[in-house]
Amino acid sequence: MGPLAASEQRVAARKKLRRKRLTRTIVVAVVAVIAIIAVVVGTWVGGIARTFDQKTVKLENVFPSGNRPAAAGGGARNILLLGSDTRGSLADLNNAAATNQRADTIMLVHVPADGKGVYAMSIMRDSWVDIPGAGQGKINSAMAIGGIQLLVQTLEGMLGTRIDNVAALDFAGFEKLTDAIGGVPVNVPKDFTAIDGLQFKAGNQVLDGAHALAFVRERHAFANGDYQRVKDQQMYLKSLMNKMLSPSVLGNPGMISDAVTQFSPYLGVDRTFTSGDVMGLAWKLRNVRGGDVQMFTLPNAGTSFSSDGQSIVVVDDQAVADVGKALREDTMAQYVAGLPGGQ
Repeated sequence: MGPLAASEQRVAARKKLRRKRLTRTIVVAVVAVIAIIAVVVGTWVGGIARTFDQKTVKLENVFPSGNRPAAAGGGARNILLLGSDTRGSLADLNNAAATNQRADTIMLVHVPADGKGVYAMSIMRDSWVDIPGAGQGKINSAMAIGGIQLLVQTLEGMLGTRIDNVAALDFAGFEKLTDAIGGVPVNVPKDFTAIDGLQFKAGNQVLDGAHALAFVRERHAFANGDYQRVKDQQMYLKSLMNKMLSPSVLGNPGMISDAVTQFSPYLGVDRTFTSGDVMGLAWKLRNVRGGDVQMFTLPNAGTSFSSDGQSIVVVDDQAVADVGKALREDTMAQYVAGLPGGQ
């Protein structure tokens, strides 16, 4: 081998060594970045989880003992969501029988086993039903008689399916949550003045916290009262979900952390509904977007009066049987598709 060939080999060797060092440096840098991201995200998620578990109100004794209906088939989940205009503490719901608390909003949320959608069914609070051990009455009075436990028992008996979790929202939390994510867009259906004096104009607009709270509370301004309030609450909740799933929120860890911090004290959950369970549910629904969330009201037979003169909503027994079957068999997609208007 001549001097020139040896020199070329040494140059080639040095270049190869530099490439190896560069490759190793890049690999180390990438690993370091991944490690940093893992630590930051882990700390962030862990912080949110701790906030959720520490700040949410724990609802006690919400499930009836003894024989209960079987859970929905195939790993589906039924979550009872209660909205209460307490203007006080959600902890009072643990003593509902003594404090005469009632549920202003009753919604059953069904998460199918395949995680491809969410089905939220509102139940009119004045629905006249059989309340175990108490005879007939408005469904929201079950809470005043026997707390959340009796309401769960009433709904399970009515629909023939198991309720897996319970969450209760104090409407005041909507104000905090709405402001934390920079407002929620809503298409207000008509001009009205809320009971607290706030003015609403028909059309698309972004509600701040105070207006969101008034919007979900209001019923006195409407001729159809609670029917319109239920529609408005469904509209707000769907818009809220869309906003929470938007890149402007999902891509902002600080905003999400603030939203959880602000909202958690206004949320009550049963003790099995921990942050770990919530995150597992969120992962299951990771591909769900606003269009995959279907909201509807349990069909009824209109309004009437009870024998003692109360204004009531008459339950449609066939509708109850049909939706109960869909919940048990995890066929809510087909059930909702068959409703008037397709949902």
